[in-house]
Amino acid sequence: MTILAKTTHPLIQRVATKTVNQTLGLSGDAIITIEAVAPADKEPAYLIWLAEYPTPNAAKAAYDRCKATTRPASSSRELHPTVLEPKGSRLAGVWTEQPGTAPPLLKTLHDALPK
Repeated sequence: MTILAKTTHPLIQRVATKTVNQTLGLSGDAIITIEAVAPADKEPAYLIWLAEYPTPNAAKAAYDRCKATTRPASSSRELHPTVLEPKGSRLAGVWTEQPGTAPPLLKTLHDALPK
């Protein structure tokens, strides 16, 4: 996430990278892929992500940390996280501008993951 903090994409700049690193356990063994999505309708853009861990236990631990630390964004600039239960060694989530919103694409991604 250090590299992401230096990117110029406006949504990525709003992700609290230090908190995300700690919560998701991005210590070098996990791989995270992030995509900015601009919906076709008038909804705001969001970031969808998929993290892959070396083991299912590591994914579950990251999920547990996410659920334990999920709270409203600490500033209006931060994005609100939503994370779904892991499937095997993979964990999927989104960062949105509005709290409690999970775009349908997140469920589609989650459903497509192998167990």
